[in-house]
Amino acid sequence: MIAHLDGVVTAVAPDAAVIDVGGVGLFVQCSPGTLAGFRPGERAKVSTSLVVREDALTLYGFGSEDERNTFELLQTASGIGPRLALAMLATFSPDGLRRAVAAEDVTALTAVPGIGRKGAQRIVLELAGRLGSPVGDPKSGLSASAVAADGRAADGRPGLIGTLTWKDQVRTGLVNLGWQARDADQAIAIVEPDLLAPSEVDRTERFVSPLADADERQIEGALRPRQLSEFVGQARLREQLMLVLEGAMRRGKAPDHVLLSGPPGLGKTTIAMIIAAELGAPLRITSGPAIERAGDLASMLTSLNGGEVLFIDEIHRLARPAEEMLYLAMEDFRVDVMLGKGPGATAVPLDVAPFTLVGATTRAGLLPAPLRDRFGFTGHLDFYEADELGVIIRRSAGLLGVRLHDDGAEEIAGRSRGTPRIANRLLRRVRDFAEVRGDGVVSKVAARAALELYEVDESGLDRLDRAVLTVLVERFGGGPVGLSTLAVAVSEEAETVEEVAEPFLVRAGLIARTPRGRVATQAAWAHLGLMPPSPSGRQAGPGDDAGPSTLFD
Repeated sequence: MIAHLDGVVTAVAPDAAVIDVGGVGLFVQCSPGTLAGFRPGERAKVSTSLVVREDALTLYGFGSEDERNTFELLQTASGIGPRLALAMLATFSPDGLRRAVAAEDVTALTAVPGIGRKGAQRIVLELAGRLGSPVGDPKSGLSASAVAADGRAADGRPGLIGTLTWKDQVRTGLVNLGWQARDADQAIAIVEPDLLAPSEVDRTERFVSPLADADERQIEGALRPRQLSEFVGQARLREQLMLVLEGAMRRGKAPDHVLLSGPPGLGKTTIAMIIAAELGAPLRITSGPAIERAGDLASMLTSLNGGEVLFIDEIHRLARPAEEMLYLAMEDFRVDVMLGKGPGATAVPLDVAPFTLVGATTRAGLLPAPLRDRFGFTGHLDFYEADELGVIIRRSAGLLGVRLHDDGAEEIAGRSRGTPRIANRLLRRVRDFAEVRGDGVVSKVAARAALELYEVDESGLDRLDRAVLTVLVERFGGGPVGLSTLAVAVSEEAETVEEVAEPFLVRAGLIARTPRGRVATQAAWAHLGLMPPSPSGRQAGPGDDAGPSTLFD
């Protein structure tokens, strides 16, 4: 790694400078604020960050180590590459970014070119608490390049470059591309409402979905335990992890790489954070889909410090080139970067500081064997028992300041599908019900009334689950019926029925998958309060004996 440069500035461009160090001219990409302090022929010292790509090694320069460290930390958030991170530092000072993230000022972050409202929300979610506390002037969050000559932003908003608003920048760019000024103004007027209006989420919320949205992840962050001793459930996995971590700390080395598998919502991300906390090491978080190229992974790996923990969620969705690069990094702590193409291509080996990779997957079977075998420890998370969920709910209620009765906790736990994420979600909805329509106390009566209102029954089934069961039993006599037919009957996509509703229904023993189609079990008929049909085709009565040849024997 190149930590800094100290040399003579030989040339300054709008977005970069050439610094002569020992007779070698190094091309350094810089923010406008950094470039403003350069004068050709004068000596300059800049902190640098080397970004590795498949076809290039790019050097970025900064006026301070704080700015350089912020630049590298920004790239750990999903969807932020070097250029977008540089644009953020061209708009804000490091302290300005810290204040915007700490205050969850989404509007200020959208002033950065290339960041929309959803992107800003994701940045706030992923970087909250990781940028540190502001240390500069609290009165000014903008960097020097974002402030006009009188010390104020040109239109009173953050997000300006010099004295140009974002519309001025877009208009100038379009005119430089050959647009007529009038056409450029019309195009800006068309897209401006979409850029400034809050984004709408086009989806139907399921209260018992194990998947978390952006707002829920932020709430989960406050409820997550910080140590293994605070983690509820998964006793065997907890004990195994404790041995792995304690042994590594006694040896003074990074622990083996850890693979966590299991359904969503059971605590894989929480355990990754606990591993970093127990080791006293920084945590870098990313996801498989966010690493599109091997160069993205190489840049992240080469920026790791010794002992850091790298968490890759949905690791089974890594791109194949990145996956193959990860093999070498996990075993030998080294990556090979190819520069150029064809006969002139050169492999540049780059050392990686010893680190611990924590991978999480909901589909362990999709991981290739070479990658799976490189993990020194593999743990599987199972669904939780009702009493374990009760402990989690009571702990969350204490952190949220909710007055909770034990019978209320038991009622919520019984309808949570064995998943802590669902339990916490239902607790918040019941709390809302108790505060608005009750005395603010979450009792069994309040929990039952609230969950009936939200259409979550005593077994944890919601509207879609019951619709699938009802159609299967009442319209098709219990089946067998094909997936596409079943999906049309409940007015949903086949993928929705198969991936959202069926997993829990199968696990609960309410439906069965057969070569001929989906079949309702006896438990499904009993759940709906109906009797299964007799072999003759009529619905069985209470005194009928279905005999040994029925579908359910």
